[in-house]
Amino acid sequence: MRQSLLVEMANEYFSAGDFSKALTLFQRVLWDYRKEHWWQFLTPTLTTALKCAYLTADWQQYVTVGLELAGKQPIGISDEERTRILMNMIRVISGDPPEPESNCESRAMDEAVRLWQEAARKEPDQMDMQQSGEKFFVIPMKEMAGLVQCKAHFSQLAVKADSPVVLTVHLRSTAPFPIRFSKLSVFFNNEIYNQHCVIADGQSAVQDLSVGGSEVPAVSSADLYLVPGKVSNYTLMFLALPEDVNKQVEITSVSLDLGSVLSGRCAVLSWEGGGGDAGFEPFAEENEEWESLNIQPRTQIVPRDPLIDLELQHQQPALVGEFYAIQAVLRVKEAAPVRDTKLLLGLREPSSEATQGTFVCLDKPSPDSERRLKYVSIDLGSLDPGTEIRRLLFLKAEHSGMKTVAARVLYNVSVNVELLNSTVTCACMKETFSPVQIIPPFDISLKLATLKFETIERIYAGEPFLIMSDICCSSLSPIRIISSRFEVSSPVESPDGSLMSQIEEVVLQKNDVASECHCLLVPCNDSMPKAAAVGRYTIEWTRSDSTSDDFRVTTSLALPTVVIDMIPFWIDTSLPAYGSVSSPLPVKYTFHNRTQRVLEMKVGLDPSDACVLSGYKQANFRVLPHSSHSLTFNLLPLSPGDILLPRLRFGLARYTTAVPIDALVQRMVPSSIYVKPSNRLPSNLEAT
Repeated sequence: MRQSLLVEMANEYFSAGDFSKALTLFQRVLWDYRKEHWWQFLTPTLTTALKCAYLTADWQQYVTVGLELAGKQPIGISDEERTRILMNMIRVISGDPPEPESNCESRAMDEAVRLWQEAARKEPDQMDMQQSGEKFFVIPMKEMAGLVQCKAHFSQLAVKADSPVVLTVHLRSTAPFPIRFSKLSVFFNNEIYNQHCVIADGQSAVQDLSVGGSEVPAVSSADLYLVPGKVSNYTLMFLALPEDVNKQVEITSVSLDLGSVLSGRCAVLSWEGGGGDAGFEPFAEENEEWESLNIQPRTQIVPRDPLIDLELQHQQPALVGEFYAIQAVLRVKEAAPVRDTKLLLGLREPSSEATQGTFVCLDKPSPDSERRLKYVSIDLGSLDPGTEIRRLLFLKAEHSGMKTVAARVLYNVSVNVELLNSTVTCACMKETFSPVQIIPPFDISLKLATLKFETIERIYAGEPFLIMSDICCSSLSPIRIISSRFEVSSPVESPDGSLMSQIEEVVLQKNDVASECHCLLVPCNDSMPKAAAVGRYTIEWTRSDSTSDDFRVTTSLALPTVVIDMIPFWIDTSLPAYGSVSSPLPVKYTFHNRTQRVLEMKVGLDPSDACVLSGYKQANFRVLPHSSHSLTFNLLPLSPGDILLPRLRFGLARYTTAVPIDALVQRMVPSSIYVKPSNRLPSNLEAT
């Protein structure tokens, strides 16, 4: 409905002699007719629009409409009429008036002839800037099925930086007779390449060009004289800029100039991207050669293949905490010297969580180094062909797992491009990766024990206890333990003040275990905390085949935090190392009061079948603060061997403890003693 109203209004303006308004309305419906494939309406509308353009002396619209009518696409246009329209187009482009259109009013025809003659009499040097701009205009070919078709494609989807970028433009004319164009231009997303892809009619062009082992269509000369139905091929090439490496070069448009502003007027036929046939052509002429041509408007510029060998040499696995040596070897195989060479060594994906606690360095490894780099850069400058460079990289990981080390070399080299007889500077890159397995050098187990080597989870103030460590080697390479140390924290201390290493200079093979044991004590005082951290355990070690102390590794871990219980008393036992059958065995118990108050103690001994008890079996007494009281019992062993001592029963009046008192007492006093046979001979042997 909308198109019908616009066409009716345009026809009314045309009948009233207002050809400019009629032409404007006709232009608005032409696109809809093409899009909706209303070919039976398109041709008469184009014919009337051409008359309007002639009667208003609008040369731009005359050429635009005539460009579509002169082709083979409109329905119902004879070859003679197409020839006449194309000849008029050539006259208009040359600056001459066209022949009159048929079936127009005589008065309008006379006015049109006058307007065309006035436009032809104007010389280019007499025109101002606005008038000069009117001699040049662009026709978007995407919006019409004109008399020229265009397809452009790059010869390769990816082009190396040291190879020329080759593209071919294919043109086919559907005009009734051959027509000559003045210039062919290709425009890119990088405007610098535009100057290299311009062909003026008659200039020399590329011949017999072969890229990537395949023949590229070429022409003997840049003759822009298009013969109807014949496919003309134009090959262009240029070198990509170094800054476009890893980027896409894309054709933004292809333009074909009809005429020239120097000799008359110029109409520029412009196709977006790589061109292509209009999607709304009424019918397509079958042409196998044309249909076989593809459109490829973009290509990727890829780096030139580097002629450098780069490898990472190391012996896995690496150990947690050590400075693991990795050697990067670089060999130059280029034919020309390389410049601005830079070697990057480090971790792959340095920002990922997998690399946390891992860093690299080039300098002499130092455990106290504060520089924690994920990668390092080495400037190598200029290198001659055949040069070999070796660099050591030290990797330190604080956690086990799999890490990936990356090595990358960047350099510039001048390469001769034979096809263009030119030299181009290429930025090359070589990259290699190497996985590194990180394993712990050993497993450390720590435990607390009583003086009887019984495992405990809590300690008692004033009671000595043992800290025991077991180091199990899990490294495939032998490990040399340089030294070890226990660093106790207050209130824990060593009874004798000495915590010397017991595994110094010990070499461990895989699955070997090194152990050490130290006695510790928490003094009994009023400011004693309820819990305390025992301290830290530190081991200094290195691989046994290391020849330098620079590779010394310090591994430290925290000792457990333990609960400290306060025992208000302490019992010391004094007895001989062994006893004899039927010989007196004195046992002395000394009871200590560790509190600030007087303790009332109850002591007793249970009978035993292994010995006879002499003396008081029960006693009650008071002990002043920080004082002691002793009791001595005489035992008479009845049989040899290990015998059980009478069980000591101990109690405190009006005092409670977190741990049962009986359990504490049994931990303090011995429970057995060895008794040897009597030294006396039997009576019958004495008589003899």
